Amino acid sequence: MKVKNIFKSLVFLVCLFSTGAVFSQNDYVWDYYKLQVTLPNDFKEIMDNENEFEVKGDGMELYMYVFADHHVTLEEMNTETVKVARQLKFEVTDQTTEINDDEFAGRYVLGYKDGIQIMVAGMIQKNNGTNLWIAIAFADGDKEAEHEGIKIINSLKHTK
Repeated sequence: MKVKNIFKSLVFLVCLFSTGAVFSQNDYVWDYYKLQVTLPNDFKEIMDNENEFEVKGDGMELYMYVFADHHVTLEEMNTETVKVARQLKFEVTDQTTEINDDEFAGRYVLGYKDGIQIMVAGMIQKNNGTNLWIAIAFADGDKEAEHEGIKIINSLKHTK
């Protein structure tokens, strides 16, 4: 399945993250997909192309990868998200949490690896079947990481 090959890339990229965070906000747009995400204003775009969007800020990094496969179900996406967390071999894993708003549905897992907090989310855009992986890495000791990650995920929206 195409989804599994994408996981390998995601696992590799998440392991490369180094991270910590401030949260005064600014909107960033993934030009190719017109997806907008609200992030700390110190973030800089690293990559913005047809398949990947990566931004990095002070002590925090966000990576998004899109693939269109209208045959992937929400249940499959949620299952694969948990598998990604297992493949990353998180030292500690918080519970998985569902994501469901007007535009996106999916699941995220927050875990810890080598002193870095990592949030991995697998989401499906409801209106067009676009599948989206998000990985957010935070500096060690960031007590607000999950709250900030949820804020980031909830800020995601399609622009025109």
